Amino acid sequence: AISSITTASIKTYIAARLGGDLGMGRSTTASYASKNREYQRNRTRRSRGVPVVPTPRRIDLPCSGSVRHELKLFRQALKAFATRDDSRRERIGAYVITHPLLCIPLPSAGEPRKRRINDEELAKILGKMACAKKRAAILLSIYTSLRRAEVVSLRCEDIDWSGRTVLLRTPMEADPDRPGQMRKKRKTKTVERDVPLVPEAMELLQTIATASTGSIFDFKEASLTQAFGRAAEAAG
Repeated sequence: AISSITTASIKTYIAARLGGDLGMGRSTTASYASKNREYQRNRTRRSRGVPVVPTPRRIDLPCSGSVRHELKLFRQALKAFATRDDSRRERIGAYVITHPLLCIPLPSAGEPRKRRINDEELAKILGKMACAKKRAAILLSIYTSLRRAEVVSLRCEDIDWSGRTVLLRTPMEADPDRPGQMRKKRKTKTVERDVPLVPEAMELLQTIATASTGSIFDFKEASLTQAFGRAAEAAG
């Protein structure tokens, strides 16, 4: 029940979560990309006669930022429950506003990233990528500040060469209410907009966007991530 959640119980949860008593910060099961990189690395070592040593999985404790995010989700769930209908809002709305879950101070947001890959490191990684279009996709994401999925979704017909912009479209998904029809994706961070292109991006697009229509890149974002990860491993 909502009334059983107290300030003391929330503090106990935070301490247990940060201490790892309720699970670690990362999954102990490696992702497909990690497994694939390890497979490729081990195959190269075997071909060179280098002994393959199993890599121990790194287990991290949850950071304060993760626990802060979880508590925010709990707050949203509580507010959604209290405001589901007018009668419930009138009955418990005032109580929910002063509930310990909404009033307790959240853990710190954690330390932001202080280091960014430098030009020398980037050049080494790009030098290990065999696919020229994937190298171009990485550079284009840097020039435009687009996410990997946004970069690989760009189309040739959406480039405005005179205006020096490219249209970033909202991703589409199947419409469950209209079989065979598509609709704009509901849950996405992508906002449809015109993305300005710096001279370096324009020059890069002129070499890879040679067709008048169609996708600029013929691979998915997961493939780009795997290629970058393999190149980073090879570059050391």
